[in-house]
Amino acid sequence: LTPEQVDQRIQTLIGAAPETLDTLAEIAEALGNNPNFAATITEQLGTKATKTQHAALEAQLSEALTALTDAFTQGAATIQNATQETP
Repeated sequence: LTPEQVDQRIQTLIGAAPETLDTLAEIAEALGNNPNFAATITEQLGTKATKTQHAALEAQLSEALTALTDAFTQGAATIQNATQETP
């Protein structure tokens, strides 16, 4: 192989990797030099909420924000009414 062919094959292997992740050492460092990276990530993903849980939590949060907005609106109206009634 010519030096140009070697360079081309290296570039093909690297692909569009960012410059900071274009060596095995940089990839290992980014993965925390953890030989069990796949198992670690799989375990951590197992602790995350499912899509169903996420949707339920999002609905609860939306309801809570609506209730909070309503409470602020009612409070502001009460304050405005009280200040208008006071001479």
